[in-house]
Amino acid sequence: MRIALFSEAYAPQVNGVVRTQLELVRYLRSRGHQVLLGVPRHKANPPQEHVVAFKAVPFPLYPEMPIILPHWRFHRQEFARVEAFKPDLVHLMSPGVLAYFGQLWARRHGCPVVASYETDIIRYLHYYGFGLFEPQLWHYLRWLYNHCQQTYVPSRVTRDQLIKGGIRDVRVFERGVDCEHFHPRKRSEAVRESWGVEPGGALVVYAGRLSKEKSLEVLLMAFTRLAGEYPKARLVIAGDGPYRRALVGSFKSPGITFTSWKQGEELAALFASADVFALPSSTETLSLVSLESMASGVPVLAMNAGGVRDIVGHDSTGLLANSAEDFEACLGRLLTDGDLRARLGLKGRSYAESKTWSHACEGLEQNYLEALTQKSANT
Repeated sequence: MRIALFSEAYAPQVNGVVRTQLELVRYLRSRGHQVLLGVPRHKANPPQEHVVAFKAVPFPLYPEMPIILPHWRFHRQEFARVEAFKPDLVHLMSPGVLAYFGQLWARRHGCPVVASYETDIIRYLHYYGFGLFEPQLWHYLRWLYNHCQQTYVPSRVTRDQLIKGGIRDVRVFERGVDCEHFHPRKRSEAVRESWGVEPGGALVVYAGRLSKEKSLEVLLMAFTRLAGEYPKARLVIAGDGPYRRALVGSFKSPGITFTSWKQGEELAALFASADVFALPSSTETLSLVSLESMASGVPVLAMNAGGVRDIVGHDSTGLLANSAEDFEACLGRLLTDGDLRARLGLKGRSYAESKTWSHACEGLEQNYLEALTQKSANT
């Protein structure tokens, strides 16, 4: 197959969509398929043969997430490259302006289209004061996705949300994790000491975007209140985003450290060296970082909301909290109960070992083939 994959999430962004995209492209090429990536242009990325870079500007609320210029005339040369590639299938990985243009191009050329819904942008509207526009967003999403053969989501919760909103043929595209890269053996006392963890202390880690919808105040306030009772506990917030300055200014404590994005071996060592991975967000469509933490043998503390419930079982592979108060109580339990952490960590590791990227991408490949068959049957 020749697959044109359009995504407004791309390097140098660091998020689950980019990670999924990289794994999917790697798998498809290993299977002999040809992939052309359509992504936003960024000065940090050199030209590449199999990448079409579309003109874009920074999004004010998320400067690291660009917006494709909203007029076809800006992208004629780019779509000429797409046309020369002659794709058999178009996959829209994000529902923004680039997806809109990709959908129009595919319909004009009779090319079958599939799409993904990776981020809970419906919920995001309310965090940024744009909740009044939810009906208009649903109207657009129905137009975009119901003109596709199939729509893929990371979790059952997200699938049910889209179906309830009037979107047809929604399927779960499972996620995987590299259990050799993320592994308990990478636990390091030197890493723990570098974050100020003394013998008998506990290290709590969050890794991801620093933005309003991540509800990081829930974690930071819980940790601050518990710090007096557990003075050897340490919290590392690894990541960046538009809310970083506000959080750093509001939560100044010797037990809390804000650091930059961690990737590769640094991230694997940080996860494995932690005692708890804490995720206070209620807007996750899945949470790859939670799966990576579980592969590292570290229990996850998350909110009982969103797609994270597909991978974290309460009191089995982690703990799920029903409120901010419950989140704090669960964090307290994990800080004091080493046996609980060990039990949850072992079960989390066992679960993660069953989630391979090759299995996940194989399922999507079969969906691609079905979409091509559907299109051929209808022409």
